[in-house]
Amino acid sequence: MRSKEKCEGERVTEEELKILKEFQKDTQWLIENYQKLKKEFVDRFVAIKNGKVIESDENLDKLIEKLQKKGEDASKTVIEFIPPEDMIIIL
Repeated sequence: MRSKEKCEGERVTEEELKILKEFQKDTQWLIENYQKLKKEFVDRFVAIKNGKVIESDENLDKLIEKLQKKGEDASKTVIEFIPPEDMIIIL
């Protein structure tokens, strides 16, 4: 049985390319609107699709549940945590 992972030399489908482009646009929208989002969604996770916040929550699992109830696929949605000003995140 074949893995779902792409094999070397295999091409990306049109649908996959469309999803990647939408994800890229929403990521760019997040970057451009980050300062505004910090004012409204501080200390929350936000889900962004088609250039707008479609849902938010303080808890990531609850946010994903909300998205599923709306029929949204979390794996195809930009999700970002908006930290408070004084929070330091160490990666």
